[in-house]
Amino acid sequence: MGALEIVIGILLILLTCGMVFLILLQEGKGGMGSLGGEQSESFGRNAGKTLNATLKTWTKFGSIAVMVLVVLLNIIVVYF
Repeated sequence: MGALEIVIGILLILLTCGMVFLILLQEGKGGMGSLGGEQSESFGRNAGKTLNATLKTWTKFGSIAVMVLVVLLNIIVVYF
């Protein structure tokens, strides 16, 4: 295994752990975050929606980054 494969693998592990954390922080249909356990009304009416929108945006970018790293790692393993 080359050093580049190890670095990308470590980045992939850290990124996926962060993705799990971001997904658990998002609100479900019941209005509670799975990890936080607090109602969104305690932050104010718009603050909870803004936080949830921010978490969704970071989750989208994180999932794109995970896909790019997986494809890059596979290209490196197969061709180099």
